[in-house]
Amino acid sequence: MSCARKLSKNVFADAPGGSQVPETVIEAMASYLRTSNANAHGAFATSAETDRLIEEAHRAGADLLGCHPSEVVFGPNATTLLFALSRSMARTLRPGDEVVVTTLDHDANIRPWVMAAEDSGARLLVAGHGPDEATLLPRIESSPAARFLGNVPYEEVLDWTAMADAVVALYDPAIPGNRLASPNKLFEAMMFGKPVIVSDGTRMAEIVRTQGCGLIVTYGDRKALQSALERLMLSPEDTAVMGARGRAAYAANYTWAAMSNRLVKAYAEL
Repeated sequence: MSCARKLSKNVFADAPGGSQVPETVIEAMASYLRTSNANAHGAFATSAETDRLIEEAHRAGADLLGCHPSEVVFGPNATTLLFALSRSMARTLRPGDEVVVTTLDHDANIRPWVMAAEDSGARLLVAGHGPDEATLLPRIESSPAARFLGNVPYEEVLDWTAMADAVVALYDPAIPGNRLASPNKLFEAMMFGKPVIVSDGTRMAEIVRTQGCGLIVTYGDRKALQSALERLMLSPEDTAVMGARGRAAYAANYTWAAMSNRLVKAYAEL
């Protein structure tokens, strides 16, 4: 009895490394191998068809991801691609540099960076908590180049904010609390003179727009976020001006003393 017949009544939801693919994918792969399998950039018909198929795949990937086709990279699997990326980036890392990942990441996006940090003298910081934490922690803590942050104490959050070039505070405006309230993250960034990137349609966006202390993007728009980050990276003068505006606004209107007085007054008027 074939394996397919034995397992015909089972459903397998796990597909690591592309081990399970839809039938349409299998047929597309078989069709290519039968009719136009050739080296790219050749001077013959099957090569031209291969080039066309590659371009079409990049356009489809870009449409799915909301990016330019040139930004789409295909490879055998995530593990191989992430390892290649870490090896490439490791050439630019120097002692004192830091790479940040989280325990929500797969091991394929942690172990390569541990190796890159060890080879370059950089440091890997692993933040947050995730479902694979128990498996990942021994690999992280066994390396002198890696540090597991876990829950970061509030005082340390302030230290990280002070060291940052900018602060990203993206909250979904579909949630009422995000539309009506502003988290401490915004005011802490302003306190340290850091420009802030926030979501449009939130109370934070109103403050940032009024004070001119950052940039506003549509929540979920990755291209807009990329453009905002690039602007801050490539325009240090603008970044400094936004940060200074935020610091001035914080000192005038948003210190703990000012906010506590405002809160007490609001309660008194109820």
